[in-house]
Amino acid sequence: MNNLTVGNCIKIKQNDLNLYVFKLTAEEIHNNFVVSRRCIDKEEGYQRILKDSKVKNISNYLNGKNDEDYPSILPNSILIALDKIKYDEKTDSLTIFNNEEDYKGLIIDGQHRSEGAYLNNSSFPLIVIGVEGLEPKYQARLFITVNDTQTALPKSLYRDLFSLISDEEIDESLLNGEDLEVDIKATEIAKELNSDKESSLYQIIDLTGERQVGHVSLMEFIRNVKPYINYDNGKFKEFSYRQQVKIIDNYFQAIYNTYKEEWNKDKKPLFKTTIFGGLFKSLDDIWDIVTREESNFKVDKIKNVLKKASIDSLEALALNMGGGFKAQDNYHKKFIKLLKDQLKKEGQVSIEL
Repeated sequence: MNNLTVGNCIKIKQNDLNLYVFKLTAEEIHNNFVVSRRCIDKEEGYQRILKDSKVKNISNYLNGKNDEDYPSILPNSILIALDKIKYDEKTDSLTIFNNEEDYKGLIIDGQHRSEGAYLNNSSFPLIVIGVEGLEPKYQARLFITVNDTQTALPKSLYRDLFSLISDEEIDESLLNGEDLEVDIKATEIAKELNSDKESSLYQIIDLTGERQVGHVSLMEFIRNVKPYINYDNGKFKEFSYRQQVKIIDNYFQAIYNTYKEEWNKDKKPLFKTTIFGGLFKSLDDIWDIVTREESNFKVDKIKNVLKKASIDSLEALALNMGGGFKAQDNYHKKFIKLLKDQLKKEGQVSIEL
């Protein structure tokens, strides 16, 4: 993309930060700025983060499709973090350059307004306020602060931004210690499993709160993994970060290998909250059984134990359980009871439930 130069730009200083007020068309905003640094493809970012219904409502409003007798305007400014600029004070002109990712900055506030205007009329003029010199973690902090006072953001997107807000760079030593917030550590585990092509949960965890069918929300994943890694009494708190990731990966890899047909089924029933949460809760018992019998937690050993439960369908196990935390607890209890009853028959478990 070419450099973008705007005239009649006003420079304002607020608390040692430079702000620039200028005008852009909706098309110029759409073509040059992104709504999520998490999406490599700019168009994908627009599709994933924005609510289509809200964009269409704004477009319809600008098109005059409302019952009120007043001009349709968008007087609020679009707030953008500018990555690389040059300001000429003599001519009041601002030149915005591309960053290393080949776009010019992040839209912090006004994503739906700018895209709604673009859908209605690409030449629609919008007021823009550009902020210069914000580090990514402060951009994330400002994004949360601004949006939290307006339309509620998906909670998963909040969690996905936590690592940017952290004052410390998240490295292996920090992940292996106990100074990092458990929520942030759980988020890093989710990202690791979601991005690794060899992972059992590759591209299964929804990091931005889209709530797509067949995905597990980041919030749901964090809620389930925290009891295992918390620094007080987490079952796996003594293990390294890499080992914690491997334990979870091995467990779900074994579930995948045992119930492959259901795992790949249309609409992905195994990732509904009742089943996924119930299976995650069952990791506690499965760990105890496998490590007691096998002295390791490898995929094939976990699979051998799971097969002994003789459960034909994990989806059928959830019938009539409803939803919510109680349903997850009931699923966990039922799943483990079937397994332990079978192991008891084989003389491998001597504990009554």
